[in-house]
Amino acid sequence: LIKGWYVFLSQLEISLFSTTNVIILGLMTNNIAVGYYSVAEKLMRALAMLQVPVVGALFPHMSKTIKLEKLKAKRQLKKVVFWGSIIYIVILISFFIFAKHIILLLFGNSAKESVVLFQVMSIVPLFIYLNNIFGTQILLNINKDKIFFWILFIAGISNLILCTLLTYFYGALGTAISTLIIEAIIMLAMYYFVKGFLYEPKN
Repeated sequence: LIKGWYVFLSQLEISLFSTTNVIILGLMTNNIAVGYYSVAEKLMRALAMLQVPVVGALFPHMSKTIKLEKLKAKRQLKKVVFWGSIIYIVILISFFIFAKHIILLLFGNSAKESVVLFQVMSIVPLFIYLNNIFGTQILLNINKDKIFFWILFIAGISNLILCTLLTYFYGALGTAISTLIIEAIIMLAMYYFVKGFLYEPKN
């Protein structure tokens, strides 16, 4: 438990992070706005869950390969980042274009206000995918769990401030924008700390 303390706290932060925005939106607006946002977020999270079987199976393999064959691990990780991003981009562009039809089909005409909210967050599953690769697959496996924790901690605090401000001025749209911005910041921060590992000289 002590050795995995930062990982445990990081997972706790992720769980809290995923529910905080809905709570803030509910406190500052009304149930109707929460309903619209929840529909958009459910669809976005469903797309983000597509990666779970892949990254779940990848973790033990990368944990072993990084320790035994670092160069091989780097090559494999670069391929996973590239091809995974390409596949996600194609899927997400399709969902962005047909967002209205998909949401009306799944949730009915009453959810049409969720279309724009989903479109704002439609790129978030790609950020979540990259966050998993840079964070879970690399930072945790190269013993940078403290950095992993602090990125999520700072992002969580920033989210509270940003989400509150944007929700106050823009309602559910502000909540969606906050989700997008924070996930992008997490992705960029994690990439900053893993780029040295991925692209360090071979010699």
